[in-house]
Amino acid sequence: MGTISGDEPCAVHERHDPIPYDTELHHVWPKGMGGPDVPENLVPVCGTGHNNIHAILRYLERRRGKPSAAFLGRFDPGEVKYAVLGYERSVRGRL
Repeated sequence: MGTISGDEPCAVHERHDPIPYDTELHHVWPKGMGGPDVPENLVPVCGTGHNNIHAILRYLERRRGKPSAAFLGRFDPGEVKYAVLGYERSVRGRL
């Protein structure tokens, strides 16, 4: 995972308070789940979004992709979007 310019907007959150110093490249389909290290599988996210996406992914793995609405309701919709997309890509085995 690399770091990109702080000028690159977070793909998860529209607003940040405080503004993050930089954004990180997140592998939508995580490398640890077999995801490729290609530009089509990368998205810039803030540190908080990145941590939350991975928390949701771990939850989806434990629940075999059947989340509870109550759990997902604790997270930003953008975080849920990228976690679900990453989980689906890992199950399909393709982008």
